[in-house]
Amino acid sequence: MKYFFVLLTLTFVSCGHMDDMFECTIGDLQGVYTAHYTYVSGTCGYLNSETVRFPTTVPGCSSKRVYLADTCSLLTNTVCETKDGQGYYSFNFDMGQTTTITFKGSLSLEVVHPTDSCFGLYIINMHKVSD
Repeated sequence: MKYFFVLLTLTFVSCGHMDDMFECTIGDLQGVYTAHYTYVSGTCGYLNSETVRFPTTVPGCSSKRVYLADTCSLLTNTVCETKDGQGYYSFNFDMGQTTTITFKGSLSLEVVHPTDSCFGLYIINMHKVSD
């Protein structure tokens, strides 16, 4: 099941609006981020924190992104075929920019496979560590 999660944070770019005053960088996010996942519910279990580079395209996946410039936020839906071609996994991100280097949002994950299926909800906290 772990191989499904490696691609999770590689497919989204995020931004949104909270209380702090900052310049929205929607559509221009690049760099290396740490992603921390907090398990909320579901059957997929916990996800490990990871370090990811944005933006990244994941081969074999299709993504739909909706940028909301007025709220500096991003909604992303991604669907990928499993490595063995017998199933798929999909995830939806709803991310918002909280400062110039941090982002917060939610992730819903669904894995459908003949041998291992699950669903999970998570809170994501992202922090930029370098360009």
